[in-house]
Amino acid sequence: MSFTDDMDLEKPTESSANAGESYNDNSDKLEKRTLKVTLGATISAFKWVYLDWGTKRYLEADSSTAIKKVTAGILLEGGDNGDERFICYAGRVTNPLWSFTSNAELYLSASGGDPVQTPPATKVLLGYPTDTDEMQVIPPVML
Repeated sequence: MSFTDDMDLEKPTESSANAGESYNDNSDKLEKRTLKVTLGATISAFKWVYLDWGTKRYLEADSSTAIKKVTAGILLEGGDNGDERFICYAGRVTNPLWSFTSNAELYLSASGGDPVQTPPATKVLLGYPTDTDEMQVIPPVML
């Protein structure tokens, strides 16, 4: 079984047993825009990451340094240095550990790579809550 790199869609095989299958059979994944990345450190799930240009690997982002300009998306599954994982850069993401209290915008925290509702000094808009444990991810915008 093989998958696409940018949406984690299962590629249909060319065997007679799979005749008629298409990428549309993965429609449940089309609501979320994802990208396969290689991690440059151990990073927990649901942390925001950025591409480190020198190593071409993804590291944990925060709003306190120049990396805020290249924040890429939210890591969907934790991993270690060298692991390939998917990030979401648009769509809904659910984390049972989140506890958003209103529909106020979500910003990148000053440290830790988390979405927060209280804006830090340097604002990077990440999206907005759709429930207490779910957010609508938008491509990050530095304000």
